[in-house]
Amino acid sequence: MPAAATRRLLRAIRHPLVHVIGHPTGRIIQRREGLAPDMEALFRAAAEHDVALELNANPRRLDLRSSHVEGALAHGCKIAINTDVHRAEQLDYLVYGVLQARRAGMEARSCVNTWPAAELHAWLRSKR
Repeated sequence: MPAAATRRLLRAIRHPLVHVIGHPTGRIIQRREGLAPDMEALFRAAAEHDVALELNANPRRLDLRSSHVEGALAHGCKIAINTDVHRAEQLDYLVYGVLQARRAGMEARSCVNTWPAAELHAWLRSKR
C-alpha cells in the first residue's frame, strides 16, 4: 500500500495544474493511522514541481505531522495551512496548524497563507 500511495501522490504532484497536495497521509488521530507514502520522495517532488503540501490544522488530523513539516522544509517545500472547517466556529482550528508548524521550526516565508495577495496570485498563475 505505501508504494501505491506514493505513486498516486507523485502523479498528483507532477500534474501541471496542482498547487497544493491536501491530506497527504489522510490520518485521523485515534481513528485511522492513514497512508504511509515515501515522504522523502514526496518532499523532493513537491520542491521540484513547486507544489505546496497541506498542513491540515484540524485537531483530529494534524496531517502533516511536525516531523513531516520539518522534512518538507529541509527540502525547500512550501506549506499551506488549512483549517479543514465545516462550520464557522471551526475557524479557530487555525491555531493548531500554526502551533504544529512552529513546532517544526517553520517561518512565515514558507507558508503560502502568509504571502501578500499579489505574490500568492503570481504563484498560482505560474502553475498554469
